[in-house]
Amino acid sequence: MKLHIRAMLKGQRGRHLSFHTPGHKRRGEDITELSYSDNLLSPTGCIARAEYAEALEEGVSLFRTTSPSYPILASVEYAVKYPRNLKTELLAQALKREVGALANADWSKLVLPFGDEADAAQRALEARGIYPEFNDGNYLIFYLSPCTKAGELKALARAIKKLPRGKLHFAAGAREEGGEATELVPLSACEGRLCAKECGVFPPCLPLVERGERVSAAAQRTLLSARSTFGLEEGKMRVFLEEP
Repeated sequence: MKLHIRAMLKGQRGRHLSFHTPGHKRRGEDITELSYSDNLLSPTGCIARAEYAEALEEGVSLFRTTSPSYPILASVEYAVKYPRNLKTELLAQALKREVGALANADWSKLVLPFGDEADAAQRALEARGIYPEFNDGNYLIFYLSPCTKAGELKALARAIKKLPRGKLHFAAGAREEGGEATELVPLSACEGRLCAKECGVFPPCLPLVERGERVSAAAQRTLLSARSTFGLEEGKMRVFLEEP
């Protein structure tokens, strides 16, 4: 028996959308794995269709403990009962307009363009106890939740307005066809090479350089300075071999 399984990964931070966005409803899958942490009010956890519960429980018992964390299970039940906070959602959308954030349909994603001032902005905010979720060298991203308070949003807006904005210094490059042969190169030597395996920084696990894209100098700097990355192999990037 083949099952269609859809997983909403932790890095996507989109589990709250299942409660009020039609585009995120099930698309015919048999099992949906849904983490309830971050945007919803649970440390972690998952959910699946009821008819597969017994089979899933048997499978999980083969690989993990049979003693679940009941506080976490209780927190998942609480999260389901409290998936939205309309006041916070409206304030967040107003905040985006006020501080010049990128427009998007998800109220919980606050994406601020700082360009070459992104690192300086992050340091300035962290010095005030405000920690961005993600910095890709161009944008600072903040994740909000139903528990975010109005006072916290206003304090964030005041802090952001005091920071200078810089020029966005790189964008996604054109895709090119690569051959089959690849090699691993150190990050220090990857600029200008044709990427063979998408890679980036996390959170939020979105590719910074995709397969078939030329590695820009800015993307190289971001990967070299990133605390956490994915798609790299022991600090090296997989690239296509090209004829001289």
